[in-house]
This record gives sequence, structure tokens and C-alpha cells, in this order.
Amino acid sequence: MAGQHPDLDLAPVVDAYGYLKIVLNPDGTVTRGLDDPTTPAVPDPDHPFAVRTKAVPLNPTHNTWARIYVPPSSPTPDQKLPLIVYYHGGGFVLMSPSSAINHNFCSLMAASLSAVFVSPGYCLAPEHRLPVAYDDAV
Repeated sequence: MAGQHPDLDLAPVVDAYGYLKIVLNPDGTVTRGLDDPTTPAVPDPDHPFAVRTKAVPLNPTHNTWARIYVPPSSPTPDQKLPLIVYYHGGGFVLMSPSSAINHNFCSLMAASLSAVFVSPGYCLAPEHRLPVAYDDAV
């Protein structure tokens, strides 16, 4: 089938690194230029869905961690809350559990559903090739 359509240009239309504002550094690291505001793991008393949050280490070798979100209403001693694991978006390239958009979503869901949310962080591509992110998340 190759060569049947020589007029088709198979070159990418968009430079993914440029679009995502990622700069590849000579030492193999990357610099992410997208504005990704973060939120510390503390409850905001002015936020209508204030939840208790805490960051806990997962794997010191990979420097990974998770953020835990506990709803504001305390359960009775014999009540168990559901646990929801939330893997943040970003295509394994961008963001973390501390990204404001992920923090706000998990806080809102934990408060609305009266559930404990856990959002694990994982090593990001391209400096960490797949399946590292999958392994970290598991």
C-alpha cells in the first residue's frame, strides 16, 4: 500500500511539544511551560466544600505520593466510608494530584459523595516512558 498516495503528507500537523509548551532539555529532563496552579494539602475554610487533605509518600524510589481527601462530615465510629481512587488526567504528561483543577474536583466529590478520595501521583512522560506511570499508579 505504500506509495499509492504520494501526495499525502504524513508529517505531524501540530508540534506536540510546542502545543503543550514542553521544552526538552539537553540532560534528558523537560521543562513544562503550561500554567498549572497547585493547591497545598490543607483545608480551605473559605471553600464551601472544605475537606481534610493530606499528602502521603507512596514510593520514595520514584518520588511518588498520593493526596487523600476526607469529607467534612465525620462518620460515626461504626460507619465505613466508600473509597474512590482518582487517577488525574493530563495524558501521563501533565498535572498532579496537587493541580488546582484536580484538587478542587476531588474535594468537591469527597464532600458531595461523603467518600474518601485518594489521588495517586505518578512519574510523567516523556522523561519517564510508559509503562512507568501505570506501574506507579498501581
